[in-house]
Amino acid sequence: MISTEQIQFNNLMKDDFACTELARSICASRSTRFNGERIYEGSRILYKIGEEKIVKIFSCDELSFCENEAEYLTMLNGRLNVTTPELITNGVYNNYPFLITQKMEGSLLRSVWNELPYWDKKQILAQIAHMLKKLHSLPCNLTRSSRSNWNSFISAQAEQLTQNHKEFGLGTAWTTRITNFIENSEAIEYLADPVICHTEIMQEHLFVKKHNGSFRITGLIDFEPSMIAIPEYDFCSVGLFICAGEKGLFKHFLESYGYSGDSKGIMRMLLLHRYSNMKWFMSTIPDTVRINSIEDLCNYWF
Repeated sequence: MISTEQIQFNNLMKDDFACTELARSICASRSTRFNGERIYEGSRILYKIGEEKIVKIFSCDELSFCENEAEYLTMLNGRLNVTTPELITNGVYNNYPFLITQKMEGSLLRSVWNELPYWDKKQILAQIAHMLKKLHSLPCNLTRSSRSNWNSFISAQAEQLTQNHKEFGLGTAWTTRITNFIENSEAIEYLADPVICHTEIMQEHLFVKKHNGSFRITGLIDFEPSMIAIPEYDFCSVGLFICAGEKGLFKHFLESYGYSGDSKGIMRMLLLHRYSNMKWFMSTIPDTVRINSIEDLCNYWF
């Protein structure tokens, strides 16, 4: 259920003047010159500060997300084969957690994806696979999280499964299908080794630049929900938000990663994901695609 603080923050986001004054005050508190241009992306308040910096402001009840992102940005700096934002400073101003980071170069993958030829999309997916392989190979002890954190988190997701999906307006028929699928599929979350995961690999979180006529993945952003998880917890967002059912792309991604597991495990992680909203996810599927079961969804996305 959405919190009172989140409702207040959503209302604040609609007020450009109030957002600008808050961002200006945060920058002043850190002796950072404010010459801001608002970025109307995502669920937080974002401003460019000149040409080189970004200020990101969270809801008052999201301190843990802000601190988690600060930890991951510090830990990942220079460790991946793509760029992550360099953390300049973070803190809390008038109860609003915030980050100030270096601005990323390039364009969001979302801005070019639909115009890319199929072969270029396959190359992009291979690059994402290699990026995730590198991320997943980092030692888990680089973070404060652990297997026990993952186990307790995913157990809570399973316990709240029906309620989580009902809160997004999903009907009883589909919540029943989801519950049956989870009860009858292998609990890979306890069998696979946890790794460092981004958890939201989406077109909106990847930056690209053109090189020798082709786009290449150059950057990755938005680490506030990042955590120790199993690789499949990262894979599900790739299939859902990037490949989006386009024939052959997700298979190419998995082959590039070197993954040979069962796609049912990836579907299981999508259903148990922190941000799983199956009513919305299914609304993105073309009307020409017949979907009657969780297995149909699994076959379409994964």
